[in-house]
Amino acid sequence: MASQSVLFIGGTVLTTAGLATLPGLLPDGWPRSLAVAGAVAFAIAAVLWIFSLIYRLAITPRGARAFAQMGTLDPLIATLDLLNAGLFKAFTVIAFAGLVAIGVATTAGGPIPAALGWGSAILSGLLVGGLLLTGDMPPFTVYLAPLAFGIALLVGP
Repeated sequence: MASQSVLFIGGTVLTTAGLATLPGLLPDGWPRSLAVAGAVAFAIAAVLWIFSLIYRLAITPRGARAFAQMGTLDPLIATLDLLNAGLFKAFTVIAFAGLVAIGVATTAGGPIPAALGWGSAILSGLLVGGLLLTGDMPPFTVYLAPLAFGIALLVGP
């Protein structure tokens, strides 16, 4: 669990950095502005996710040990768990909103194919819908569009 959280933190920082460079590759005007807004949204979401992961690294194991020893969960831990779940949901919605913006921005030109931009925007919107319907979403889904963007940039035109 700890290594997974550490890898998510590293991946989130690198993804945020990569998305922050993307606006400079897009045409001036609304595409670049929209991509900047999307990158800022993703960065805000990343901060929420990193706080959530730090909580998982620092607090969750202590709460689990205390529960194993006493058989009850400290009410403070239960409250913090609810707040942490809220951080994750906020991260998911804000990150997907940023990816929708970046996806739409890439359709105006640049090194990422327009079809990939539209696909990213649509997938991100559908995944937010999935979160709202189910109350949860696997964290890796937030990284699907940035992964596709990165591959498209590496492969080139």
